[in-house]
Amino acid sequence: GPRRLYAARFDPDLAVWLPATAMPGGVAQFGSSAAVDSTAVVHVVFSDVAEPGELGSTVVYTRRTPDGWSEPQPVAPDPNAGYQMMADVAVDGGDGVHVLWRDQRFATPEERAVHPANGGDLFTANLTDGQWSAPAKVMERPTPASVAGWPHLAANGDRLVALWSIYEGTTEDDMQSALRVEWA
Repeated sequence: GPRRLYAARFDPDLAVWLPATAMPGGVAQFGSSAAVDSTAVVHVVFSDVAEPGELGSTVVYTRRTPDGWSEPQPVAPDPNAGYQMMADVAVDGGDGVHVLWRDQRFATPEERAVHPANGGDLFTANLTDGQWSAPAKVMERPTPASVAGWPHLAANGDRLVALWSIYEGTTEDDMQSALRVEWA
């Protein structure tokens, strides 16, 4: 069956959590991140698998206003992206929305087929007037066997800081411990 993300809101007037509701989107969702802007709009990104059996996932964006959740929209779709995952969202001091994620658009088809982490590069995009900017590559893999994992994005006013771990290797054992942390 579907593996959906759910969201619940705390009502401070009633001092209770309201019932959780399923996030809009496909049959499987994972890896959510949320940020709130100065007008109390909640911005959420997550990986979405649209159809059963689909190989790969797409980072999608939705927001919650008093009217409810918007329909999720892909941040940076690409037929070669493979698994877009580990997305993180940040809101800057001017309420600009920014996303950082990992995908495989520059990996070979063989790398993508072996494992969702293979060939993973980090990208960022910005939301302006309801449209996502073209994705910008944040880091270059030091070697073909390098994997960027667990990226985080933070805003300090208009300054954005990205932070991630670098793993090296091709086996599950290699992915047990990061070699270092990098930032930009």
